[in-house]
Amino acid sequence: MQSQDYLVISPVKPSKTAKIAGAAVFGALAWFLAVPEFFKIPFYPLTYLTFDFAEIPVMFSFLVFGPAAGIISSVVLWGTLNFVGSTGTFGATMKFIAVASAALGLWIGVSLYSKVSSKIALKGALASGFIFSLLLRVAIMTVANYVALTIVFPDFMGFAVDMLAKANIVDATAPFSGIVAILLITGVYNTIHTALSLIPSYFLSTIPSSSTALKMGRPWITSIQAKKQNP
Repeated sequence: MQSQDYLVISPVKPSKTAKIAGAAVFGALAWFLAVPEFFKIPFYPLTYLTFDFAEIPVMFSFLVFGPAAGIISSVVLWGTLNFVGSTGTFGATMKFIAVASAALGLWIGVSLYSKVSSKIALKGALASGFIFSLLLRVAIMTVANYVALTIVFPDFMGFAVDMLAKANIVDATAPFSGIVAILLITGVYNTIHTALSLIPSYFLSTIPSSSTALKMGRPWITSIQAKKQNP
């Protein structure tokens, strides 16, 4: 069935080799977009948090080649950032946790939608995936940031609180309100970053010329619909 409401089914499935190669290529592209400082947009008032375009290739890889490819792209990004990146292993690991949790949430949301719906519609599947991606990323990154600020790098929490105090958001002498404010603001940052990563990835993956240029055949997300329509 071909319409604006349902995903278009291609008769060709991408091979495993194509999936692995695609995942590696888009992971490398993600690294290329993550390293240059001019690609980064600071998030006020915690300007050590930055928006970048690195997550778009990872999410594109996920939507086109599937969950495993999305994770492979995330691992490639993590590995390359460990060797060539300004934030070192810690920053690369936090980036990996953020991207992987968003990808996992996307998979959970789309998979659950496909199980409860008689027909997997494009808007419904992606809306479900987006919601779970956002919720899981914010939840996991809140825990990760709390551990990082209170256990791994407790001195950095003072630096972050001072940034909020200079912006007249918290009192620098109130550490509890400081950590709460940091986690809430970081949650807003991760919410925005999820949208900035998923929305462009979706539109790029649905450009007809993308399938032809990449010879990717049927994108992963459409294969779920195919199975639903032809059990």
